[in-house]
Amino acid sequence: MSAASLRRTHSDAYGFVNDDDGFRRGSANNNPANLSSSSLHSDADAFFRREEDERFDAWNLLLDEYDLDVRRAVSRVQACCSSRTNSSELGDGDEDDDDDDDNNADLTLLAQMRSLVTAGVPMALRRDAWRAFLNVNDDGVGDYETHLAAANEEAARILEERRLFLAASASKVKDPSAPTHGHGGHWAVQIEKDIPRTANFERQPLIANDVALNMLRNILRAHARKNLHVGYSQGLNFVASVLLLVLDKEEDAFYALCRLTEDRLKGFWDTSDDGSLLAATEDSDLLSALVEMHLPTVHRRLHALGHDLRALSLSWLLCLWVNSLPWQTVLRIWDVIFFEPTADAARGMILRVCLALLDLNADVVVNAGDGAEASMALRSRVAQHEDATTLLVCACARRGSLADLQREVATMSKSGVVSVSMSPLPVSFGPGDDTATDVQHMN
Repeated sequence: MSAASLRRTHSDAYGFVNDDDGFRRGSANNNPANLSSSSLHSDADAFFRREEDERFDAWNLLLDEYDLDVRRAVSRVQACCSSRTNSSELGDGDEDDDDDDDNNADLTLLAQMRSLVTAGVPMALRRDAWRAFLNVNDDGVGDYETHLAAANEEAARILEERRLFLAASASKVKDPSAPTHGHGGHWAVQIEKDIPRTANFERQPLIANDVALNMLRNILRAHARKNLHVGYSQGLNFVASVLLLVLDKEEDAFYALCRLTEDRLKGFWDTSDDGSLLAATEDSDLLSALVEMHLPTVHRRLHALGHDLRALSLSWLLCLWVNSLPWQTVLRIWDVIFFEPTADAARGMILRVCLALLDLNADVVVNAGDGAEASMALRSRVAQHEDATTLLVCACARRGSLADLQREVATMSKSGVVSVSMSPLPVSFGPGDDTATDVQHMN
């Protein structure tokens, strides 16, 4: 089906329409999540609407030119990326003219699509695009129900044992039959704590009705049960909520979350035995070193103020900016991250976006009088950063995958340019126990 046959929706700047039942739905799809209109509308609504129209028309032209729909176009681009990687690894240079023509056409499509993705996927196409980027398909139908049933059974047991434990702890009369452990760090307990926070997040409410919150609970539980090495990490509630809003279907959001934690951002939310995060903490350390190298003025000022950038940057990383940036900016960044073909490339882009955010807002750090003022001013400025185009242009101006950035920092460290300490953060951002600092409150 050509993209030209897609129905254009003009309800708001991002393709959501209001229904009589009070839900907000994605264009031509059935989304039971109640989005706050304040998170989608602003005085610049007409401007954003024009941008959406321009993006939609540009995507239509490309897809019509190749006579492809979004999924087939993305599949062709992904095959091209895979072919280039394999050819590079094998050193294969013997191809006939027909193969050269096909490769050239695919490389042209890759370049054109990357340009369009960086400029933003229109909301009318975003559901199909994200499903294609993350390889979410119908192959796993049935697995979700299996994982969810096992997760709900385990969660019911854990939560009941925790209820009895807390009741016994509060009672003056000790019950020898009461559970001896409160399961404070178990994923079922942590999910129950974070579900209300997703609905009550004061700056940018995401999901605000019981039906959608239960869908979010199901997604997080099934994911934790399927991926025991990840379980549940704070921040995944925000990530899953946006996936649910955009992809519309509970199962699609579940599989997309699995693709992120198992492939596109593999290891990003993994935790060690003591509950501390692994890859995300390493990336936060790496960002601090990159700031010292590329934004020395910001680094020196933060050091003089005694402010540890990692306390803020780890929240950016774990929540992928959902609780930090405006909604439309988050969607644009996720377009680019999801389009990246590997975890190495995706994590490199995440770090470059963080670096670009600090670069574009360096003045509030440099002019701050103390660490608290710097942190508050930076959070406030970032929360209003609606210019996703400038942000992505700045991020893309710096090249490099995660491995490239790591090598760059290692080289500069040997030469004495980088002096950032890579010591552990003083607080746990993993599932932890009941006293762990909540990442939602660190932004």
